[in-house]
Amino acid sequence: MYIFKFSTLDKKEDVIIKGDFPSKYAQELWNKGIKFIIVSTYSNTIKIPRKVEYNDYGENHVDFDEYKI
Repeated sequence: MYIFKFSTLDKKEDVIIKGDFPSKYAQELWNKGIKFIIVSTYSNTIKIPRKVEYNDYGENHVDFDEYKI
């Protein structure tokens, strides 16, 4: 399970997602400038967005630093 925790005022409720890592959802939040962290109960880690990288098509994508809980 992945729990999205938000620090942005317009997103107050946690979002819980089960299954595969929700990279598309995380990318959408990143593109909108919404600040968040992800708590993964699968790997017992906290994932913090860290930077934008560019792929071969010139599109940016979010990457994460991971910290063990």
